Amino acid sequence: MLDEHGVRASTPRPLRGRVEGLPQPLAQHLGGRYVLLAYGGGGRLVAVEAEVGAEPAHAQELRVRLELVPGVEQVDGELLCAASTAVANAPTVTLTPFERTRVIPTSAETCPFDIVVHSAGTFREAVYSSGRDVTTVEDFHLTWSNPPSGKSLASPLAGPFVVEPNGDGTVTVTIDGNNGRFTAPGYGLVFADVGRLVYVADPSDLNTALRILQATGHQDVSPFPQICAALA
Repeated sequence: MLDEHGVRASTPRPLRGRVEGLPQPLAQHLGGRYVLLAYGGGGRLVAVEAEVGAEPAHAQELRVRLELVPGVEQVDGELLCAASTAVANAPTVTLTPFERTRVIPTSAETCPFDIVVHSAGTFREAVYSSGRDVTTVEDFHLTWSNPPSGKSLASPLAGPFVVEPNGDGTVTVTIDGNNGRFTAPGYGLVFADVGRLVYVADPSDLNTALRILQATGHQDVSPFPQICAALA
């Protein structure tokens, strides 16, 4: 990514009033000795054990044991708890429209002429409770031009800029995608920062790598001096 100086810096199934609809351990426990009866509201069922004595002519005492199956209130409560957890883990998202025109002045480290840089697009930043910070761009374009020559180079920007804390005072920065790519007629590719770059950085200076962990694709360190000829 280029800094301002041009250097890359399941929905639960309803329970049915029969053993097959119960959780398996409970169904095995009930076997054929129980019957299920509706009990009150809330979708509760009651497992009733009926003991019949050896003398069918005599009425036997019916002993009832209550085995409550999770009712609608409990299932709804579990779903509400899961939804609340998901909301709590959702990131805080900020959209920032951005448009700026600036000048990279002539110097020994840049070009022997001023370069006018125009940047426009939208930054989307998502910050998670874990400290993970993901910045992406939407419809973002970068144009470098040399007004006296009338020449310019343009590049779209895309891909996330991800910052994750390491727990030791440093952060890991991951940049995927196209973070700048300039081509010019007669010159071909003059600068590219595309692919995947992962490095360790100080949280106060995210554009300076303390240690490179991974670099794949085409990773030019700077557009200078090769871009100068294409704009001259």
